Amino acid sequence: MVRPRGLEPPRDLTPTATSTLRVYRFRHGRKPECFIIGNKTLGFPIRSNARWQACFMLRCDALEGLILGCSMKRDCLALSLGGKSLAMDWLVSTEPVEYETALAQMEARVAAIRAGSEQEAVWLLEHPALYTAGTSAKADDLLDARFPVYQTGRGGEYTYHGPGQRVAYAMLDLKKRQSEPDIKRYVWSLEEWIIRSLASLGVVGERREGRVGIWVVDPKDGLEKKIAALGVRVRHWVTFHGVSINVSPDLSHFDGIVPCGLASYGVTSLKNLGVDADMQTLNEALREAWSHAFP
Repeated sequence: MVRPRGLEPPRDLTPTATSTLRVYRFRHGRKPECFIIGNKTLGFPIRSNARWQACFMLRCDALEGLILGCSMKRDCLALSLGGKSLAMDWLVSTEPVEYETALAQMEARVAAIRAGSEQEAVWLLEHPALYTAGTSAKADDLLDARFPVYQTGRGGEYTYHGPGQRVAYAMLDLKKRQSEPDIKRYVWSLEEWIIRSLASLGVVGERREGRVGIWVVDPKDGLEKKIAALGVRVRHWVTFHGVSINVSPDLSHFDGIVPCGLASYGVTSLKNLGVDADMQTLNEALREAWSHAFP
């Protein structure tokens, strides 16, 4: 990782002659560890006092692009990169986001992407404990409504979201990304994204015919268990909703539902598999694997 001193830009990235380095300060109670864009760790630890954070805007030849903005709100860090090979936003929320809030923001972003006023985006977040019901959900699969239950327009059945689970919402324009919009191909790419991300953490994730999601073999008992779920919706060929990966959730929370309608199979997590990975580690793995799954 590039480690600048104080609030200096990374040493191996030289601003162009017409560029300037600007430092923006925001009141913020939390401190991001680093910013990772493309194949470079352009981000770096922010060294500042407890009351202030700093953000950088830097144009550099090495990235052939411009970091268009870095905005820190109360619970969300947003980075934008526009260049020859990438034009999308990566959003990371550092505090749990209520489901209805997330849905409203996704709806607004999808409309803006279709209108051409916003870039595509991937949003990494966690939700407070809740259940969501997809368009194929069966009432009998809700065993214990111990948490709020939300009806949603995504595909699939019941699933759980909660602390310790990385949710990744992908808002992409399939008309621009594919020669012919193909939802099956898009779902395959989401699966590949998860599989490659898990592989970088030493976990073998696999597809299974007739079973939605990504599956692993638990070495403790030799049983196949789900570690990641998928549920998507497409409106005017712009995608939203996405995937969820179990990092360290309370797995007993899944007992209130039949996850994805598959009563014969259990769920697991990176923690349960003995993998020492936190959200930031998974975030980096997801970012690194993206270009392989969505070239």
